[in-house]
Amino acid sequence: MKQRLFYILFVCTVSVVSGQNDDAHKGAEQDGGVEIFGGFSGSTLRGDVSGDIDRRTAFHGGVLFIMPVHKMFGIKVGLGYSGRGANVPGEGTIKLNYVEAPLLLCVGREKFNVFAGPQAALLIKSNIDLSETLDAGISYGLSVGLNDRGFIRLVLYHGLKNAVNRPEINITNGYFSVVLGYRLP
Repeated sequence: MKQRLFYILFVCTVSVVSGQNDDAHKGAEQDGGVEIFGGFSGSTLRGDVSGDIDRRTAFHGGVLFIMPVHKMFGIKVGLGYSGRGANVPGEGTIKLNYVEAPLLLCVGREKFNVFAGPQAALLIKSNIDLSETLDAGISYGLSVGLNDRGFIRLVLYHGLKNAVNRPEINITNGYFSVVLGYRLP
């Protein structure tokens, strides 16, 4: 399912990017600047988990610095905050709060682009004592411009590192996030 979603996203991006006319979109290419964003995320824990686990909804926000490489490519480096964890019926909520540092390759233009890349995160607060301090994973998604500076973005994150510090248990973080943002020149 994940591979199919990624494939569909990739094909749509290539189609949109290759079909854009440079003269019709002057000024819409990748520019340097800063993006400030905030919204909500729905996170869960995957792996060696028994029983029902529901998503935890929390704040997701941060800042990304844009470094254009080409009119169709850019690199975004940032710092953000993400509330993660899960709701366990009958047991309570697992709350894991992270400071994140993504490094994203962005393909497209400011009006529509897709991005993907590695992301490292540092656990700053947790309500369980089994939490691992560092997390690493892959972040990807798409961004659609709402006007000259505003945008809406969908972010998906898949943790690759065990979120608990017990080797006999393998649990990873995962979330989706929907944010609104503003691009500064």
